[in-house]
Amino acid sequence: MLGNATDTLAQLRGEFDGLKAHAQDLASSWGVHSLFKDRRARRTKRHFSELCEDQRLQDPGEHFRVAVFYANIDIVVAQLKNRFVGMSEVAQRFSFLLPRKLLRATDKDLSESASALSGQYKDDLSAEFPFQILSLRNALRPTIKKIERGTIKDLAQTLLIENQSILPIPDTKSMHVFLQGFVKVVKNKSYFKRYQVKFRRRREGKTDFFARKRLVVQDKNKYNTPKYRLIVRFSNRDICCQIAYAKIEGDMIVCAAYSHELPKYGITVGLTNYAASYCTGLLLARRLLNKFGLDKVYEGQVEVTGDEFNVESIDGQPSAFTCYLDAGLARTTTGNKVFGAVKGAVDGGLSIPHSTKRFPGYDTESKEFNAEVHRKHIMGVNVSEYMSYLMEEDEDAYKKQFSRFIKNGVAPDAIEEMYKKAQAAIRENPVHEKKPVKDVKKKRWNRAKLSLAQRKDRVAQKKASFLRAQAQEDPE
Repeated sequence: MLGNATDTLAQLRGEFDGLKAHAQDLASSWGVHSLFKDRRARRTKRHFSELCEDQRLQDPGEHFRVAVFYANIDIVVAQLKNRFVGMSEVAQRFSFLLPRKLLRATDKDLSESASALSGQYKDDLSAEFPFQILSLRNALRPTIKKIERGTIKDLAQTLLIENQSILPIPDTKSMHVFLQGFVKVVKNKSYFKRYQVKFRRRREGKTDFFARKRLVVQDKNKYNTPKYRLIVRFSNRDICCQIAYAKIEGDMIVCAAYSHELPKYGITVGLTNYAASYCTGLLLARRLLNKFGLDKVYEGQVEVTGDEFNVESIDGQPSAFTCYLDAGLARTTTGNKVFGAVKGAVDGGLSIPHSTKRFPGYDTESKEFNAEVHRKHIMGVNVSEYMSYLMEEDEDAYKKQFSRFIKNGVAPDAIEEMYKKAQAAIRENPVHEKKPVKDVKKKRWNRAKLSLAQRKDRVAQKKASFLRAQAQEDPE
C-alpha cells in the first residue's frame, strides 16, 4: 500500500511541478517577477506599501497579484512540500516490509528496522515485534517468494487470508500496521486511564444534570432556604406532580398528587390528557397550601378562563409559595401536557414563573395568545368535539378509541361538566386520605419446628402405635 502511495506521490509531485510552472508563466504574464519571493524575504522589515512603491506596482491590480496570488502560491508550495516529506518518511520506515526487501535483508538489518518501527509505534506494537517479523520471514519464505514483486498490502493479504492457520505471530496488531500505515491513535491507554464515567442517572438517560444544577442551586444570600421544584412526570397511565427540594442525601418530597386520585373527584376516564394534567396540578397546589395553612389566603384563579394569571404576595400575609418547573426530559413544546400541570398549580395559588408562549392557543407566527383555545383544553372541550366528530364520521373507530368513555357512561356533552365538578370538589377537599392499615396475617407454608419435648412425645406415640400394631398381628 505504501509502495503504491509512493508511486502516487511521485506522480502528484510531477503534476505539481507542472502546475507550478504554469503558475510561474501566469505570474510572468501578470507582470510579477519570479524572483519576487526572494526579494520580498530580504525586505520583510519594510512596509508593504513601500515595497510596492519600490517595485513600481502602483496599479491596484498589481497590489492584488503580489499580496494575494503569489503569497498563496508560497503557502501551497510549503504545505505540499511538508506533506511529501512526511509521506516519504513514513514510506521509508515501512519499506523493509516490502516482499523483495524482506527476502534479501539480513537478520541484523531486519531486526534493527523492526525495532525502529516498534519504537516509533510503541502504542500499537509490542517489544516482541522484531522477533515476530524474523520468525514470519523464516517460516513463510516460500509464500513470500511468490509475491516478491508485490506490495506490503499484497503481503498482508496473503498472510492473513491464505496462511491464517500457520501464522506464527501471537497477535494481529502488526498486520493492522501493515494495512493502515501511519494512523494516530486517539483513544490510547492514557485516555482510558483518565476516563471518568458520567453520573449514574445520566448513563441511564434519566436525569438532565445541566438543567438540574440550575434548578437546585440556591442563592448564597438565602442561606439554607430550600429551592422548591414543581416536578411533573408522565407515564402511560398516570401523571405524577410533586413539590420537592434537594438535599445532599437526595430530593425531599414536600407534597405530591397523582392523576389516579382523580376518580375520587368524579373523573373516571382520561387520566393522562391535558385536562387531567390541569386537575392534578390544581390538586397539588390546593393540597400543599392546605398543608401550610395558606389555602384561605391564596385561593388562586377560581373561574377557569385559560388566560394568563400570576399569584402575587399579599401585604401582611406570608409570601406566596414559589417553586420552579422541573419538566425532566420532556420536550417542552407548545401545548405539552407539562404546562397543563403548571397552569393548574398557578390557578391553585402557587407562584411559578411562566409565560403563555407554551400554552395551547399561542400562535408562534402572529405571537398572539388565544385564551379560549386554552380554556377548551383545560375543560376537555377539545376531546368532546373530537368524540362528536368521530361518532358521526366513523362509529367503529369511535367505539374502539373511546371504549372506556362508553363503558363509564361518559358522553361527549358531559365532559365539560365533569371537569367543572371535579375542580370544585378538589378545591373543597384536597387533603390526601391515607389508606387504612390492614392487619396482615402471615401465612406459613413450611412445617413449624417442634420443641425437644414435642419430638420425644412424637417418638413415644410412634413407638406405642407400632407396639399396638404388633400386638394385633401376633395375639399369642
